[in-house]
Amino acid sequence: ETADCVSIEFEVPASLQQTFSYKQGQNIAIKAQINGQEVRRNYSICSSPLDHELRVAIKKIKGGVFSTYANENLHAGDSLEVMPPTGKFFTPLDPAQQKNYLALAAGSGITPLLSIIKTTLAIEPHSSFTLVYGNRTRHSIIFFEQLEALKNQYMNRFKLIHVLSREKTDSALNFGRIDQEKLEELTKLIPYQQLDAVFLCGPREMIGAAMDFLQAKGLDHFFSHVFGGDSFERKKPDPLPLLKTCEALGVQPSQVLMVGDSSNDAQAARAAGCPVVLVRYGYNHGEPVDGVDADAHVDTLTHIAQALAGKA
Repeated sequence: ETADCVSIEFEVPASLQQTFSYKQGQNIAIKAQINGQEVRRNYSICSSPLDHELRVAIKKIKGGVFSTYANENLHAGDSLEVMPPTGKFFTPLDPAQQKNYLALAAGSGITPLLSIIKTTLAIEPHSSFTLVYGNRTRHSIIFFEQLEALKNQYMNRFKLIHVLSREKTDSALNFGRIDQEKLEELTKLIPYQQLDAVFLCGPREMIGAAMDFLQAKGLDHFFSHVFGGDSFERKKPDPLPLLKTCEALGVQPSQVLMVGDSSNDAQAARAAGCPVVLVRYGYNHGEPVDGVDADAHVDTLTHIAQALAGKA
């Protein structure tokens, strides 16, 4: 797809076709033996269910064990262990609906959004989709040809806006990063108040800026369609942000509850001396969180108070 990103199509046996059927925006966990170690990673499905294929895109990350293996060593015909699709990063589709959708993506955050955009435009002929996609340069744009093809196919319903951070563009609107200032500039192209749903997928900084912008516009109800982005593999247990938060609040770590979704979050909380609750729908490298050391495990955030009361 680019110099540092490959897409992988899986050949699913006929007996498992139903098990591996999926909705747009879902993801799969992949397991492989690399240098004698078992490595598991989650990757978003980039194909559409209407494509009748199962495909993911894997961007090479510096120091990333699995992403390096996939880009440099994986070949056609190799076998990988794959878990059935999971995830709720989608909204129900209906051919009778006439909606306006917006997606904000950066880097490999495009992977689940490509699936969502392709599927939505095909199933809902009266709906429209706008994609704002941030990258460093034109050469780093993943799925460039597919996105251009979609733009040509749905000329009146799909608006594609590239934002490049390290390559000058003819229009200042297309240069920079997807932050609050850029989103405000795009007001002339995006009717924010007419949107029905927003999907966010990219680095935490971009998602945070977009959420603050949407909140300022009174569009808080879109937050249910937020996905964490492409930095999972680089995330390491780090107690420093928690300790800094406690310092800023003027409280002891034992008085600050950490709510997370992975073993990294739990380890960081333990190192900082904070109690920790893990939600089961999180990422956690494709593994269930129930086996991770935490003060409580919950299915949803609304169950936190109940779970902690049971610990008392």
